[in-house]
Amino acid sequence: MIAIFSSFTVDPSRRGRLDAEMAAFLGATADQRRGASIYEYLADPTDPAKVFVFQTWPDDDDFTVWSQQPAFSKFLDRARASDMITDANAAVFQGCATARECPSQ
Repeated sequence: MIAIFSSFTVDPSRRGRLDAEMAAFLGATADQRRGASIYEYLADPTDPAKVFVFQTWPDDDDFTVWSQQPAFSKFLDRARASDMITDANAAVFQGCATARECPSQ
């Protein structure tokens, strides 16, 4: 299993736009994320500058298929070129079936 946790710092004045773009993107690509047992966009309820994406995949192959979808690449390119997101971090955990098997970061 692969678990990916990403955190993003967002310009709070542009957060509504990012939320709307993510909702449209997730709705339009739901059938392309086959294999993902979890794919969630989450907003920090106490900090308007923080959003997160959490996703789990059964293996590298399913994640690779998803990450090579044109819709994913286009969205990622737009996000990188945008001034909405000011910082991004990701932690990837592979081969974890239980919390004990995953290293702490």
